[in-house]
Amino acid sequence: MRYTDEQIKTFMSRTTYELELQDPKPILQDLGVDYKEIGYNSYRMNLRGEKTPSAFISLKNGKWKYTDFGDRTKSGNIINVVMDATQKDFKSSLNYCLTGLKCKNYLDEALQTKTTATYLSDKDKKRLKALKQENQQKEKSHTVSKVLNTYDVSTNQLAVDYLRSRGITKIPPNFKVITGEYENRQGDIKKVFGVGVLTQSGGADIHFLKKIGDLKTMSFGEKDISFFKNPSSQKVAVFESKMDYAAAY
Repeated sequence: MRYTDEQIKTFMSRTTYELELQDPKPILQDLGVDYKEIGYNSYRMNLRGEKTPSAFISLKNGKWKYTDFGDRTKSGNIINVVMDATQKDFKSSLNYCLTGLKCKNYLDEALQTKTTATYLSDKDKKRLKALKQENQQKEKSHTVSKVLNTYDVSTNQLAVDYLRSRGITKIPPNFKVITGEYENRQGDIKKVFGVGVLTQSGGADIHFLKKIGDLKTMSFGEKDISFFKNPSSQKVAVFESKMDYAAAY
């Protein structure tokens, strides 16, 4: 049986789609990757021995997508995570993921059955639709969090001392002490505070004065950028983090 390039592409696309619907946790565990669950829909991974891990595989539009903020050339899905973590080639990484996540290889199945049909069976359609809907619900059910109150850094000596220890003695006017609350995975409501900035959508991004376990920062509300106008300048300065902004100020 000889397949056209278009048929092969369709079979491979089906396989990749099914892989991207699967929770990648079993693969991360089997690889021994240093990872941490972020809420219900994301994993932060340390793939390069970084002090602060910058790679994530997260649910986006119902599928698990990989992004490495430390190296923008690296992205994709769980196959690419395996390639970057192990230096395996694409085919080896694909087979490793298919086995670990118990997914169909639609091209192999077609070769074995000698079928030329590239459409999904009704059974597979229902199964994949249900899995995507489950992912979309999980994507929406992010940890509940909100900002409770904010006040000037100068009114909190602990915050002033913390920033001074980081070499920040001139405090930006948009930098605040922020208190927020969030719901943990057990459903308990927790309160925390730190120094940080409010976002455009009414949330906040804070840095704890003291780490909570391995956690140094936290976002509240909808994730968004912070934007501060400067009437004295037409230039735009972009910072990766709130602490970079404070240091530059």
